[in-house]
Amino acid sequence: MTKIDLVESQQDLTDTAVLLGMLFDELGDSGQSQFDSTEMKTTIQSVFFESETNWAYLARSTDGQAVGVIALNQCCSTYAGGIFGEITEFYVLPDWRSRQIGKQLLQMAGQLAKVKFWKRLEVGAPPKDRWQRSSQFYQANGFEDVGPRLRLVFPQNPSDRSVE
Repeated sequence: MTKIDLVESQQDLTDTAVLLGMLFDELGDSGQSQFDSTEMKTTIQSVFFESETNWAYLARSTDGQAVGVIALNQCCSTYAGGIFGEITEFYVLPDWRSRQIGKQLLQMAGQLAKVKFWKRLEVGAPPKDRWQRSSQFYQANGFEDVGPRLRLVFPQNPSDRSVE
């Protein structure tokens, strides 16, 4: 059995940074793996500790090991009929997969959705050819396949941004 709590302490912050670093390494997203541990902790602190619209939950084993994390934010859109939640990061250690950790983290997200009156919960679809098991996991937990997401990355220096 695991315990799932909101990311609130400095130890939670450190453990979340480690798990998210492992997620980014597993995904092989070179844009994300450029974060160093200190920068990642700073980002996590500002995103989850200093915001009222972002949350992260950490799953711990009975011996206190961090084994999974889910990060969510609140969004708003007319297509969704108002406010809704989005899963931005979700990771369970490989040795802990298929032990219901992911399901428990999704249940926690569902509880938050009820409290926040979200009309839906969305997640970016992983490429099915590489992440079929992830897609199947989401669908087994009630998610509908509605397609992938696209992104536009801006330069780190705001003065380098041009709007045309």
